[in-house]
Amino acid sequence: MIAGTEGRPALPARERAWAEALFEAILGSVERHGLPSFASVDTERFYRAIDSAPGPQFAPGLRAMVTAATFATVPSFGKPFHALDRETRARAIEQLASDERYVTRQILSTLKILATFAYCEDPEVRRRTGADVDAPRDATARVASGLVHLDGRTLDSQRSYDCDVVVVGSGPAGATVARALAFAGLDVVVLEEGHEARPQDFSASGLQAMAGLYREMVTSMARGTSPMPFLQGVALGGTSVVNGAISWRFSEETLERWLATDPGLGPVFELGRLRAHEDALVERLGISDTDRAVAGKKHLLLEAGAERLGIASRPIARNVRGCLGSGRCLQGCPHGAKLSVDRSLLVDARDHGARVLTGMRVDRVLHDRARAIGVAGTAASGIRFDVFAKRVVLAASAIGTPALLLRSGIDHGPVGRHLSAHPGVSVTARFPEPVSNFRGATQGHEGTGLREEGLKGEALGFDVSILASRVPGYGSALAPRLAALDHFAVWGTALRAEGEGHVRLLGPRPQVFY
Repeated sequence: MIAGTEGRPALPARERAWAEALFEAILGSVERHGLPSFASVDTERFYRAIDSAPGPQFAPGLRAMVTAATFATVPSFGKPFHALDRETRARAIEQLASDERYVTRQILSTLKILATFAYCEDPEVRRRTGADVDAPRDATARVASGLVHLDGRTLDSQRSYDCDVVVVGSGPAGATVARALAFAGLDVVVLEEGHEARPQDFSASGLQAMAGLYREMVTSMARGTSPMPFLQGVALGGTSVVNGAISWRFSEETLERWLATDPGLGPVFELGRLRAHEDALVERLGISDTDRAVAGKKHLLLEAGAERLGIASRPIARNVRGCLGSGRCLQGCPHGAKLSVDRSLLVDARDHGARVLTGMRVDRVLHDRARAIGVAGTAASGIRFDVFAKRVVLAASAIGTPALLLRSGIDHGPVGRHLSAHPGVSVTARFPEPVSNFRGATQGHEGTGLREEGLKGEALGFDVSILASRVPGYGSALAPRLAALDHFAVWGTALRAEGEGHVRLLGPRPQVFY
């Protein structure tokens, strides 16, 4: 599903005017610092992108946030935000930014991200902030990959399939299973809700990537005492298409913790077997330490800082071959250097007979109460389909899989419980010299010296639009910093969490509680 269902825009004309008033005030008087004014930039690409953002919840959520922020000024200023003059809007934004209530802060933070997306879509803004407008395109590469057996957008009549095994989800888990089963000679069908995304189609724009390759344009939230956003890729290859290519070997300390909690895992997770499988994947996926030649300044600064503090650090091992350090992992690698599973494991599965179907959203598991006998769903064209199989493998993520089971009436045991994650925090810093945070390997160096305390630091690379949203401040505080974006770097810390969450259905849609 898309936000602009049946041709309706994500933001109708009235809410669009409200949003632009908010965006302009959030960004501040950038024209005073050598950048184009917000009023002068072309925002049509922004609106086209959000109109096609995948996921049914994005558009209504966006309208709700814009409306809430617009009318939040009535008690203090007597008018909705868009009806205030520009000087008063500046004061109103500063007042909203000082509001300590979580909901207000979350709404304003999300609107800031959208404001920087809208602003940085303009080629002149990207030029003046030091970011490339886009990478060179190879016109000769615009050919079909041959990986997709059927694109659900073309399905025009109800279809049934039969196979030995149906695999729901084409990310790292689903692709690995499909490859192994195809190698074993089984008839395998892989179903993916998203579509194939090829290197020649990837844009440098963070907005275009978020709208086309991420669920709900990365506005999905886990509810809890401290609500947190989470992201999921929606494409053939799953999130591997848009992640930082980090590839860690399974640690012995983690295995020891797992076995202490559940000794029954011992026969399955035997370390020697795990290492043999890892070795094969390392070879197939080209996993190696990030080359200093493509690391980028942000990684070298993290290395120097860790050394000065006496904290162990190292280059990050990544599944790439021929990385050019374009800083584009999160938007999809335009050179095909990242060996996401659509460029590796799924290709192997296809070569051994697996059928890969894209644009095919699975709605429920078919079962006779004793065992699963297949799945049924809806293609991107709106046509229904089903797949009957001797075995069903659900690899639709830690969120999608329990949601699918619950929709199918399979709710016994631990379904939807024990959700684990590693929350993260980030810090943005301004350096005296240019850093070019949007260049170099996306995530190429990590601080490992605090892992016993449950902390791992990483350098983070973003498109200029996302980097701009991570720079602190609103209005008059933000504007001069946007003019110096080239000097900012963002580093993150992943946290080892002891807490667990769960997945429930609100209507037909999953909701995460953590």
